Amino acid sequence: MRKSDPSIKEIESLLRRISSPHHPRTYLDLKKVDRDLTRIKPQDRIIVEAGAGLCLDLLYWLRRYTSLYGLAIDLDRKALTIAKSWAKELNVHSRSDFCRADALNQPLRNGQADVSVSFSSIEHQPDRKLAQQWIDEMSRITRERGTVVITTSNQLWPSRAILQALGRISKVWKTDELFFHPYNLRSMIENAGLHPVAFAGRGFYYRNLIPPNVRGSARLHLGLLKFLNIFQSFSCLGIISGRIGFRAVKKRGRQVIS
Repeated sequence: MRKSDPSIKEIESLLRRISSPHHPRTYLDLKKVDRDLTRIKPQDRIIVEAGAGLCLDLLYWLRRYTSLYGLAIDLDRKALTIAKSWAKELNVHSRSDFCRADALNQPLRNGQADVSVSFSSIEHQPDRKLAQQWIDEMSRITRERGTVVITTSNQLWPSRAILQALGRISKVWKTDELFFHPYNLRSMIENAGLHPVAFAGRGFYYRNLIPPNVRGSARLHLGLLKFLNIFQSFSCLGIISGRIGFRAVKKRGRQVIS
């Protein structure tokens, strides 16, 4: 997704209303891995995003593909309400629906979705067993030869060790999210009856490494991000990025491994 993309400019403008002036640019830059992995084929008609939050990615794809219908699933009522109002502003409300439901029990029939996506959500589950159930459910609702895209936090991210050390010093850096090794994440996806076809990573630095109460934190953050983004072009470094993900295909006749 290029910076000149008018659709992403629209999303950035909406996001600025509820966050600091610096956050939308850096956040959407990090989320580029989500969009790079997502592929919308001409025959695709239904895209479902689980753990959708503000539905930034879903709104982006609905804006770009006028034949696409989107369903957002999340437990956060306030986020869904905001996303619904944004859908009206972007004129995609007639092709979108926002459902307050659990991603572990999505209100769809088997194979109903052409594309099922989940971006930086499974790491917020209490344990890896529930994260596996999340992926299993995504596989269940996706049609044969349909696309599943998952991104999450990377266990190999070098800054993770720094955050863990800082978390023992102060609650400011404390995080309860799960981190997944790329090979373990691939195994979880395969266990759900899916075939991984692409891998990507992005983000060598996260904003929460510099607490917002530190003087000049915004400038420090942007400076570090600009410097580290120099290395984003080296695909070989994706495996140690903060956010990693896979695109997978639901193979014909494949079943979830229990």
